Amino acid sequence: MSSTPSFKIIVILASIGSLGPFAVDTYLPALPGMVEALGTTTGMIQWTLAAYLIGLAIFPLFLAPLSDAIGRKPILYWALAAFVVISALCAFAPNVETLIGLRLAQAAAGGTVMTVARAVLVDLYRGDTLSRAMSYLMLVFTTAPIVAPLFGGVILEFGGWCWVFGFLSLIALVIMFAALALPESVPESARRRFSIPEAALGYTGIAKSRLARGYLVLTFASSLFFFAMLSGAPFIFIDYFGVSALGFSYFFAGISGAALLGNFLNMRLVMRRGYSRMLRDCSYGVSILALVMAGVAATGIGGVWGVFGVMIWLMAAYHIIAANSTAGLMDQLGQQAGGASAVLALFRFIGGAIGSGLIGAFGDSHPWTFAVVLGISAAAMLLSLRLVR
Repeated sequence: MSSTPSFKIIVILASIGSLGPFAVDTYLPALPGMVEALGTTTGMIQWTLAAYLIGLAIFPLFLAPLSDAIGRKPILYWALAAFVVISALCAFAPNVETLIGLRLAQAAAGGTVMTVARAVLVDLYRGDTLSRAMSYLMLVFTTAPIVAPLFGGVILEFGGWCWVFGFLSLIALVIMFAALALPESVPESARRRFSIPEAALGYTGIAKSRLARGYLVLTFASSLFFFAMLSGAPFIFIDYFGVSALGFSYFFAGISGAALLGNFLNMRLVMRRGYSRMLRDCSYGVSILALVMAGVAATGIGGVWGVFGVMIWLMAAYHIIAANSTAGLMDQLGQQAGGASAVLALFRFIGGAIGSGLIGAFGDSHPWTFAVVLGISAAAMLLSLRLVR
């Protein structure tokens, strides 16, 4: 087990892990055109996205634990191969119903490679070194949602929506060959017997662990405010503050760039302070930012720049929390890294869905809406610190 993260392995694992989210953001610019091309409605097209997100959360719970039993590389290869084939089939979908089914299957493959890639990292590193490696991973990983819509937009300039899925198939094929350079990180002596009752027992063990519950609550709570911020930002900036669509893209680029800042800070500080202390400090920091956001929303001080400034630091804090809560959970559950990684993804997506849903439930573009959700998240994070302390 190495004490220094390998750059080559990090890049390969980050590419594998980015594949699932990349398949979400790349085809977003194509959605309006797909309504007409497939002769359907906007609501039905939205189900191609919803089905994919559901698949990312659910299927790894059943498929990722297989990697604890038969090794990481076979699962990665089969899932990547399935992603290549299914993405190609999506390009030839004759109707939206078929595409929804294919997107669900694509998510099963994409979610599996994402969780197994994270498990490989856990096999290779431990403790604060794992947190640092996770930050390297997320440094590469966070560029995916920034560049993916750009790729999609360029592809649509030269071809139809079908070419977007052809591009995804090609990218997955390249990553599949790159994965040949990965080591098998689970020796036969460390493998666990797989069965449905065995997997259920493993998840029960995770649920009984106080530390695991603490890290999962941290993951859930941070995802709550993160996805609430992503879904609420367009309405706050464009509808409430009157920023143009182009102006919002500049603001959002600045907020997204703060993800790189958070990962960079964690890489520099975690080896000196430790991931537990980084989690504690960031949780308190998010609580302070929640109060600041409430003040900005209530008084209007700072206007659009005040909201923008708070969101920049929230984006940075989220990525520090994500890296260290992942490291904490996996450090405790390294023997069943596949299953633990799947549970982590489940809590992340559930938190994201609830955060987005809360913003939508208020039906208001005022910054106060986001301030309330942020306050709920901060309170949950502070409570979870009692479990991980």
